[in-house]
Order: sequence, then structure tokens, then C-alpha cells
Amino acid sequence: MESLSLAGRTALVTGAASGIGRAIALMFARAGAAVTVGHLGSAGQADAVVREITGSGGRAIAFDADVSLSAAVASMVDATQAVLGPIDVLVNCAGIIQEKPFLQTTESL
Repeated sequence: MESLSLAGRTALVTGAASGIGRAIALMFARAGAAVTVGHLGSAGQADAVVREITGSGGRAIAFDADVSLSAAVASMVDATQAVLGPIDVLVNCAGIIQEKPFLQTTESL
């Protein structure tokens, strides 16, 4: 089986400071992608993921953003593109707790 190559690609992964998001960010970095480690208030954990990626020769940034706010997402996308280049891969792994059906959800929750 041929290994995955994401060399020259940029990935933005939300919820990437821990758990499944972290594992995805590290996998993409091992495959050669530059990675934005999106997180919410987990700067220490996100910085550790970035250090792990850059310590292995990869490129990564951490970005603190509340994905329930469109302006925060736009800022994260802008920062990713400015520092790492155009986004090729997006993984939405951040969770939001709400008590409404999805189709009734607004940005204000």
C-alpha cells in the first residue's frame, strides 16, 4: 500500500489540541502537510502539538478560535493562509454542545 503524501499541502484542523483532532493533525504533519492546530482556550496543549510537529521538521501554527463564531473562523482561515498558504484540507473536529436540533441552530445558539 502506498503511503499518504500531503507534501506541499496545508491542513486546518479544529479541535486539534487533544484527542482525535490532535491525532489527525499529527498524522497530516507526518504525511508532509503544514498544519493549523485550531483550539479553544487550550493554548498549552495546542503549543505542545505545534512543538511536536515542528520538532519533527514540519510546519505548524496554533490558533485559538471559537468555531461557533463566524468572525473567529474567518480570522483562523486568514491566519492560516497568511502563514502556511492556501488551505487544501479542512477537518472540523471541534465540538459544540447545544440543545437544539441542528437546523434550528443559529450563530447565537
